[in-house]
Amino acid sequence: MKRIALLGLVCFALSGYGDDSSCKVTNDFLVGKWDCTNKEYKSEYDSKFEEYSDYSELSSSQII
Repeated sequence: MKRIALLGLVCFALSGYGDDSSCKVTNDFLVGKWDCTNKEYKSEYDSKFEEYSDYSELSSSQII
């Protein structure tokens, strides 16, 4: 009985591993106009209130 239960458990676990060929990444997904922005933020610690201040944007640069 234990062998049957173990075999069933192994078969159930292995049934999730399949060949999903529809999700392969190709060059078609990578071609196009990409627009990336690099932003740097800063926040300071206030020891009197023991909390961080609201963050502010220091710099922003466009990356192509």
